[in-house]
Amino acid sequence: MKNKINFPKIIHLQWHLTERCNLSCKHCYQSSLTEELNEKELLSVLDNFVRQVGIWGGTRRASISFTGGEPFLKDELFLLLEKCSNLNKKFSYGILTNGTLLDEKKVDKLKRLKVDYVQISIEGGRRVNDQIRGAGSFKKIIDACELIKSRNLNLILGFTVNKINLNDLPIVAEIARKYDCVLSLKRMVPLGRGNDMAEKLLSISQMRDVWKRALIMRFEKKIKISFGCESAIILRDFPEERISTCNAGYGIITLMPNGNIYPCRKLPITVGNVMENSFSEIYNSKTYQKLRNTGRICKNCQSCDYFKKCQGGSRCMAFNYFNNDTAPDPYCWSLFKKLPSEDKEWKEGENYNLKKWWANTGWGD
Repeated sequence: MKNKINFPKIIHLQWHLTERCNLSCKHCYQSSLTEELNEKELLSVLDNFVRQVGIWGGTRRASISFTGGEPFLKDELFLLLEKCSNLNKKFSYGILTNGTLLDEKKVDKLKRLKVDYVQISIEGGRRVNDQIRGAGSFKKIIDACELIKSRNLNLILGFTVNKINLNDLPIVAEIARKYDCVLSLKRMVPLGRGNDMAEKLLSISQMRDVWKRALIMRFEKKIKISFGCESAIILRDFPEERISTCNAGYGIITLMPNGNIYPCRKLPITVGNVMENSFSEIYNSKTYQKLRNTGRICKNCQSCDYFKKCQGGSRCMAFNYFNNDTAPDPYCWSLFKKLPSEDKEWKEGENYNLKKWWANTGWGD
């Protein structure tokens, strides 16, 4: 792996400690299990990351989120958190969890170990959430929220919108307001089990309306709603919004349980393995350099007046929908009136003709 030296402005390590989970959510982006690094390997990875961040110019630019699967199923989770806490806040670190395994003892440990935030996934009110996440999960999520707030830990609620829970956005927004926490609004990506329920993807008009309604809630009701980097195409309607563009290839490294590295968990392209490649080699790999080259993105996107702002939208959505990371975001309403058909031959083809394909959809260039 050629090591051409580039330095990230910021770097976030999304560390999937395990793919084991006590739930089986219908829309989850994972669908299988892999081997996991052992305690010695995990500690070595953390040491290497801390060392690399220092070389990159300051650990104040770094952060780690420990996740899964369900991270509280990984025995070494608290050992890693202990190690992070002993580094005197050289970088921020948090937990992404389904919340159902949290209890007073665990939350007290998180407080003692100075965890910066705990993000819990929620899919709607009791009925809809339990339909997606499993019976009884809503109550456990709310109990976990109460525990986290009682210890004055920062809470984030993660909401993945689809046709099942579309109408529950106001309910979740009110829960976020009750707990005075950020609501992280995400699109469902057709990956893993999520691909099995692709018919539940929102239409373009529905997704566009969700973003607009969320912005209204944020400005009029003062609800703290954040948008992921996959939401940059919202800048087509709201160019003054401060939404980061897709981070794949830039500020994120996704570490899988077996040590494999992806540019993003929802962009499952194996770049290398952390037990064989340094973080610098990974960041400067051909895959990362290609993702940073926006000139690769299709000409239809580059000719748009908003390209400099949205940079073609979400690479993970393009990749999982069209099987090509240079294709357009299928939710771009400048190109499509409705979600384009997932033509199997086109999706699997390596040298497809975008112009011909768009012409067949009735849009052309």
